[in-house]
Amino acid sequence: YKVQKEAAEIAIEAQIAFAHSQYSNTHDKVLIQPLIKGGNVLTVIKDVAMENAPHLIVMGARGQRKSQLEKMVGTISSAVAEDLPRPVLLVPENQKFRPITQIVYASELLNSDNFELWSALELIKPFSPIVRYVHISRDHSKEEMARVEKMSRYQEDQNPALQLIFYQIDGKDIDEELKVFCQTYDP
Repeated sequence: YKVQKEAAEIAIEAQIAFAHSQYSNTHDKVLIQPLIKGGNVLTVIKDVAMENAPHLIVMGARGQRKSQLEKMVGTISSAVAEDLPRPVLLVPENQKFRPITQIVYASELLNSDNFELWSALELIKPFSPIVRYVHISRDHSKEEMARVEKMSRYQEDQNPALQLIFYQIDGKDIDEELKVFCQTYDP
């Protein structure tokens, strides 16, 4: 256990140094608290999140399980994202660091989406990215189009400084349509 803890401390120090080197003008505003605990991974992450009430949880994701979500992000990561009332940023294994220049926000046009999108925009404002708001439509009804338009106007009024682009895409397979969309706009 002692060797694992020492290795974890070295890795955390390296990650903090990397974060500060990438965001040297903002690192004094971002608090990174290294913490090493033993126990059930999911339970420990949830306990620490509930104790510290972070604004954002950042996790690595390996995606070696069975469900679509678990394949994409991993069992622990998907459980944290589903169970905690905090934003979770999942970083896939072997992902190369790139500045955040654009974000895709996928929506089901739920009533809570305005708040959820506002929360996400508050987190990413310092990066000034392009935000691509995507709704995959199975029926493309007039009612659905009106809801997209209403949400678009509301968000643009609330966030005039951000570049928000709204897309309504026809498709039956949401996962596949989002994958194609993201590949199309990958810088």
